[in-house]
Amino acid sequence: MFRLVEKNDAESLENMFRMEKHIDVNVVNKQGETLVHYAAALGNVDIIKTILKFNGSINVPDYEGSIPLHYAAAKGKLDAVILLLREGSKPDYVNKDMESPLHEAAAAGSVDICRVLLERSAFIDLPNSFGRTPLHIAILKKQSNVAIFLLHAGASIEAKDKDEETAVHMAAREGLDRVVRRLCAFGCFVNISNRFGMYPLHYAARYGHIEVVRYLCLAGCVVNQKNWEGIIPEVTALAHGHKEIGDLLSKLEHTDVCQEYINQLIPGDETIPKIKLKLLGDSGSGKTTLTESLKAGRLGSFFRWSRGSSGSGCGMGLNRTGSNKSTKSSSSRRSSIEMETHSPKTSRHSSFSTESNHDNITKGINVLSCHGHGAPDLTVLDFSGSTTYRQVFDYFLGQSSCYHAILFSLQQPLDLIVQGVLYWLEFLYSRSPIEKPLMEKGKSSNPLYVVLVATHADVLGCNKNQHGDYVCADAEFVYQEALLKFGDIFNIYEKLIIMDATSPSSHGFKEFKQYLHENRNSVINKLPMATPFLHNVATELTAWRKIDPQYPVLTWKQFKDIVRSQVNLIAGEDHIEE
Repeated sequence: MFRLVEKNDAESLENMFRMEKHIDVNVVNKQGETLVHYAAALGNVDIIKTILKFNGSINVPDYEGSIPLHYAAAKGKLDAVILLLREGSKPDYVNKDMESPLHEAAAAGSVDICRVLLERSAFIDLPNSFGRTPLHIAILKKQSNVAIFLLHAGASIEAKDKDEETAVHMAAREGLDRVVRRLCAFGCFVNISNRFGMYPLHYAARYGHIEVVRYLCLAGCVVNQKNWEGIIPEVTALAHGHKEIGDLLSKLEHTDVCQEYINQLIPGDETIPKIKLKLLGDSGSGKTTLTESLKAGRLGSFFRWSRGSSGSGCGMGLNRTGSNKSTKSSSSRRSSIEMETHSPKTSRHSSFSTESNHDNITKGINVLSCHGHGAPDLTVLDFSGSTTYRQVFDYFLGQSSCYHAILFSLQQPLDLIVQGVLYWLEFLYSRSPIEKPLMEKGKSSNPLYVVLVATHADVLGCNKNQHGDYVCADAEFVYQEALLKFGDIFNIYEKLIIMDATSPSSHGFKEFKQYLHENRNSVINKLPMATPFLHNVATELTAWRKIDPQYPVLTWKQFKDIVRSQVNLIAGEDHIEE
């Protein structure tokens, strides 16, 4: 029978039960394990259902006192756990070590099983025979995700085991900086000793966990606290070969110095002063020209336009004589494209890309600051349309606290425009986090702000309406396609903007700046509060360029080292990332 369970042969097992009436369904092996124990460990749900049909028990303990639910939780078998709970298994059943299935799930690193057990009212702070709660077990097994989940689910941060150790002692010793950061954020006591007279800072110093040391200092621990032997953490670090930690603690010995660093990291009353505008689109779509026009303002852009783009518009593109085509021809072309884009064979994950034939292609991401000129203070990120650089774009996309503009040139053929716009929207969507609770039609509760901008309207010779807006039926078709596929994903501006990107005085350009103004407060409300640390780093950037000839091309470690040595010794990695 155990072999049939191992093979997951539910049909043969059921036939055996039907034919052999004398068989004991709850038979045990040498370890006291029943068939249900074995099936639960393997996650064989069909076998468990078959055994239950013949009155098998799901709460029979093995010789160590563990029931099948312990086995399923320990092996991370979510479906088996759900079935056993539904059939009446006890979520708080403890074995001889006083461990519940939640202890087992925490040790196995299964957040989903922990969640299911807690939904069934499992006791989150149940101590085992050593006084360790599921949170303690998760930390000791280095299951950071589970530990953080349990913290957010309400696990006690001050529960002590038999050695009088709390979660922060264990996390500091194991070097789990993410867990230590959460524990400190939840307000745990960091100046507390265990039964051996050791403090969390001593453990972090002894085992060389410098990030943990920083978080503990940031949380206000006593830097020169003595352990039971009268040794301070600095000496502990040096004695175990961790000179970097020893030097750090030496610099932080004075309380006022440490407090000054802490104050730098406390958010103030003002948000970050500038909003990011991220420009996406194919090469030649006018991103760089739009950036220059925003930066130059009306007068500067007039001279730039006068010097000579009389026929080139906002960059070279593929020539298209769309303005002279008949309405009938344009309409039939749109109908053909509509059939293609709505076809089930058409993948949203298009690998479409176009490369422009001009030489002045943006390399990587061009970052510029724009002040005033009728628009909010902006940091403009001009993303290259070249496929060469797209692998690094992931690091700069996904935030909702900024504007996103998708640009396309009306000089391109209509089918390429549609493919290109949908490609960039998909590109942006695949790099955007979905925040819960979800809104109507599954829309994220914090969707990204997106505006579509059609350029080269002047080159194409588009007509204008009575309000001075450029009018282009093909552009409107592109906008409707984008709205149909991504309207329930992004906050797409209610109007398509058609412009001559070289002319800030044009109606379309003014409408673009009006869009930036209208949504300014909504975007600013999503920005984090600025810290003195941010201002200090920004102030130092110019000096760093002079110090390091490679700046700003640095490794992440090099940048962190510069920030910490020049601005704030105890800044955590998350502070620098922000």
